[in-house]
Amino acid sequence: MKIYTLAILFLFFHCVTFGQKLESVKSAPLLVVEVEGGKSLKLTDVDLAKLPRRELKVKDPHDGKEASYSGVDLREILLLGGAKLGTELRGAQLAAYVQIDAADGYKGVFGIAELDLGFTEKLVILADKKDSLPLPKTHGPWQVIVPDEKRAGRWVRQVVSIRLRLVK
Repeated sequence: MKIYTLAILFLFFHCVTFGQKLESVKSAPLLVVEVEGGKSLKLTDVDLAKLPRRELKVKDPHDGKEASYSGVDLREILLLGGAKLGTELRGAQLAAYVQIDAADGYKGVFGIAELDLGFTEKLVILADKKDSLPLPKTHGPWQVIVPDEKRAGRWVRQVVSIRLRLVK
């Protein structure tokens, strides 16, 4: 009888733990990345954590205060999806654009050349931290940070997708 009781207790706690793990996987935020002519990916914060991290010290256009944002170079995410950058970016592909979508429907757009090292040294990141702390829920889990812009129109908050589109 004691063995059965122990076995039942073991199974109960194992199922509860497994259920909690499953629930945390279900609730992990997903970032959809689509590269036309490339791949369609669904990334989590764990996937993004495997990419090289970058840090930007910028004047936040919302409040005018200097802040340090850290995250992943937008180019790294596009390359993961199969985007053609660098010497492969030429001709009709130069008309491509990157659309960033927010959870509330807001969108920001970049011409592909604005993100390519062959055309600019500007670093645009998908941040998950501000001043070493996770972004607040009103901005996160991810926010696009664009240094040296006078207005924050392309500092898309609560990013849910990044889509590279070709102009046809």
